[in-house]
This record gives sequence, structure tokens and C-alpha cells, in this order.
Amino acid sequence: MGIAERVLNGQRYQIIAVIRGDEIAECWVPLPTVPGQREFDIFCGLEHSVGEARDWADEMRDDRHWDEFLADEAANSTLFKRYQQQVENDAEVVRNRTVFGAGRTAPTIQRNGFHSTRRGKQQFGGISLPAGN
Repeated sequence: MGIAERVLNGQRYQIIAVIRGDEIAECWVPLPTVPGQREFDIFCGLEHSVGEARDWADEMRDDRHWDEFLADEAANSTLFKRYQQQVENDAEVVRNRTVFGAGRTAPTIQRNGFHSTRRGKQQFGGISLPAGN
């Protein structure tokens, strides 16, 4: 048995699914549509009554704890900023550039032992590798 809440064609429904005999029976109960309410599923198995599941759905519908928690975490997170920095650092390593000096503009120097050759190959420690590897 389970309960789901979905919005279909602008109308919000509570869908109650139970097992009757050998088949699944569904009951679609129209609910008032409130902007910002999320859709959810509750799976109850055979251990709980429909009334218990509907009570849980009522509690979940009005509970904003996790929405607020996720919004706060997203606002305080530096994950995307740090990811962008990592991508930029990786791009610098791929370009094989070194800059001397902290915080000042200095010439970039190609490192020895790993450089592009005119033949489209890269050399690393005396070993020639095809370009792109």
C-alpha cells in the first residue's frame, strides 16, 4: 500500500493505492492546490492502515523543515565555487604552465621534460607519447 501526491493538469491529487484481492486498487482524492507544495510518495507495505498513511501525508504536506534545511545548506555551501576553482586549476595543469612569484604578474614558463613537439607528439622523460594521451 502507498500514498502519492501529484499535480496533474493544475489539480493536486492524493493517490491511495491498496491491494484488493490480487490487484492494485487506486483512489484519487482531489486536494486544494497550493503553490510551492512538493510531490511525494509514501510506501507503507502491508503493515499500516490507510488512515495512518493519510495522517503521515498530512504531516509531510505541511512540514517545511527539510525544504528550509536544504535552502540554508545551498546558501552556505562553497561546493560549486570550489569545484570551479578545481576545474580552472586542472586546466592550468593541462596547459602545463608555471608562474613564478606569489600574487604578481610574471612570465609563464613551459616546464622542462613535458612539452609539445612540432610533430604533434608530447615527450615526457624521454618517452614520446601521441598527442592527446
